[in-house]
Amino acid sequence: ETQEKLYKELLGRIKETDSSVPEKHGDYYYYSRTEEGKQYRIYCRKKGSLDADEQLILDLNEASIQKELSTIKIKLEVTEENQEDKKKQEDEIIEKKKLEELQAARLKILNTALNALEKTIFENFSNIETLEFRVNGFNKDIAGLEYKLTEVKKRN
Repeated sequence: ETQEKLYKELLGRIKETDSSVPEKHGDYYYYSRTEEGKQYRIYCRKKGSLDADEQLILDLNEASIQKELSTIKIKLEVTEENQEDKKKQEDEIIEKKKLEELQAARLKILNTALNALEKTIFENFSNIETLEFRVNGFNKDIAGLEYKLTEVKKRN
């Protein structure tokens, strides 16, 4: 009973039928309004002047609209989650690409060093006919990745 009185008093102080100030965009005046007994706003526009016929854009009081709005909210939440997942995947791809480029650069440096060593040994030690390089190691950037490189070089 007391709650009902408070509700009626609050409603008595609120203007149930009201309209926002129209805003002109292009040829149209856009505004929203409320109607007595309805819970949500109604969005409308008028073409050319405020005396023109009202065109209904969206009535949030329609049950089908309420259902659509809840569907849109769900879709927006899913889309935001998908965007976060996509961003993580893109970051992981970029990180993996950086690591692959780093590994390729390290291998290029190693190959250059081995070629220089081979040339130096074959030019300065005529009795050596074959060189065997063995490199064992691990990649500190990629956990669990170990490598072994064995290469045999013969004098030309």
